[in-house]
Amino acid sequence: MSAMVASATEKEESEWLRLLDVLAKPTELVERALAETLKIREGLKAGYPRKAAVLGADRLGLLATLLLRLQNIEVVTLGDALQPLLTPRRLQGLPGWRHVRMSPAFDRIQLVEETGARYACVRELSVDRAKRAFGPFDVIVVASTESCSVLKATKGLAEYGVLIDVTGGDGTLEIWAARPTPCFLIRHLVAVTARIDLNLYRQVVRDLALADLEHPGWLQALLTSAGQAPLEPDHLDVCFES
Repeated sequence: MSAMVASATEKEESEWLRLLDVLAKPTELVERALAETLKIREGLKAGYPRKAAVLGADRLGLLATLLLRLQNIEVVTLGDALQPLLTPRRLQGLPGWRHVRMSPAFDRIQLVEETGARYACVRELSVDRAKRAFGPFDVIVVASTESCSVLKATKGLAEYGVLIDVTGGDGTLEIWAARPTPCFLIRHLVAVTARIDLNLYRQVVRDLALADLEHPGWLQALLTSAGQAPLEPDHLDVCFES
């Protein structure tokens, strides 16, 4: 019995180390960006952010959504996929359904909603309309520029709001601060060094552990969703019990 318990514990530890190995670097990038954002807002005496928007529902966008929600910030995540009429959650409890296989895009919508954030499709809701419906936003994280440019996204900012662009691959974070309104923007460039920041790494480990505790299976689902080949964005397979 004790051997079985030890084996199960080793398996759990191995899975946790695998998650940490894959997710530590992108999580550290988002953590660094959020830390810089709080520092800028503190300098502007703007207070703690209450509302945020995340552009993109890929791995970086989902991690940004998760970390913002862990800080009790209201989040709207804007992705490319339309909201499906049918989801596994909506079909739960109905007789005759065995399982539903969804496009990875739909899986990501479900991951957003499981954090307590709101999902919206950029094909139906622009950043400007999202600002009127749910904002204005104290923080905007740009994890994808496919549907909206960074400068257009700044229009969704509140007074003294901060936009973070984490899409750059040149070793820098680009941050735009509204002073005081989005009509007047200050640009900050933050170097992302390859050197390990132990304090930041500890924060990454703490937040991923907290996420695993509050949302069991979420991190594993993130890896599965990110690793799947994209299907048609409106793809949905439903299987009946025989």
